[in-house]
Amino acid sequence: MPVNVYRPGPWTHRDLSAGGTRFHAALAGPESPLNDAEGTGPLVVLLHGFPECWWTWRHVMPALA
Repeated sequence: MPVNVYRPGPWTHRDLSAGGTRFHAALAGPESPLNDAEGTGPLVVLLHGFPECWWTWRHVMPALA
């Protein structure tokens, strides 16, 4: 995975594994929505296309969080 996907900002990064495949996730908003009064909205998943990465959504993530 390229190092440049870990950009600082109003989000956190997680590396996940599922079925032997590695995934990178950039998360915005409260870490635990069930314990935070501000996290009462619906979960939103933003998927990018190929060959882009999560950076495509960098301007949208803070607004949705």
